[in-house]
Amino acid sequence: MLCLVLLAAGPAATADVETAKTLYEQARGEKDVPRRIKLLQDSLSAYETYEAHYALGEALYKATRFAAARVELAKAYEIAAHDRARARACYMVAETLLSEDRVEEALTLMRASLLLHPYPNVAVRLQEIESKRLGKPLPAADIARALDSPDSRAFGVKPSVTLRIGFDLDSASLTPAGLEQARELGNALAGLGPKRFDIVGHTDTQGDAAYNDALSLRRAETVRDFLVRNFPIAPSALRAVGRGEREPLYSGETPQAHALNRRVEVRVGAE
Repeated sequence: MLCLVLLAAGPAATADVETAKTLYEQARGEKDVPRRIKLLQDSLSAYETYEAHYALGEALYKATRFAAARVELAKAYEIAAHDRARARACYMVAETLLSEDRVEEALTLMRASLLLHPYPNVAVRLQEIESKRLGKPLPAADIARALDSPDSRAFGVKPSVTLRIGFDLDSASLTPAGLEQARELGNALAGLGPKRFDIVGHTDTQGDAAYNDALSLRRAETVRDFLVRNFPIAPSALRAVGRGEREPLYSGETPQAHALNRRVEVRVGAE
């Protein structure tokens, strides 16, 4: 059972705290969503708690008021007492973004949630969504929106996007599908103005670690060089980084896990 986590308060606030607790408990038992929202708003007017903000975010999500839900979840995140609570709020925001078909932004926040606390259901949900997208190029518009996301920044997460840019086996040569995805990336970055980006190469966990480090860097450099040659992007705006097999998204030695771990991540760099 959830217990109400209260912020520090002096004796004068006691009456408001009790009112907030009573209204929160009433809201938890209320099946009608509009009435639940009103009770939670009244509870928060009396006294702010993580649980009431989070519950209000959930209720607004169920009412398809996604932007308002994100406001409440951001407030819950700010006053959370520990990373497990922050991870819950971060994941719930991801679900609101999925409901608006803002998939890349949602995936970024799901990954951030897992870094805060590895909830198994979040890992399963993330892998499920990413598996369905394997082999499908991500359009430039989706890339640009993910890299310019105010909702990621609200949770202290630098906007990023994960791309499956295809390369020939054990090579840094782009496949035809890899070229297609690299072009979509170039169109996105060219439209985002004078920003800096890190192009980060990742391999799967098969093979020698030192070899994978070198391969991931060569692949990141290939993407960077392709972008600079073919789009109005300054070389100084792109930094190639190789992370090898050190940051797998998924554990296990299955073909699917390996395919998901082989990726190029584009992160907003230092201003």
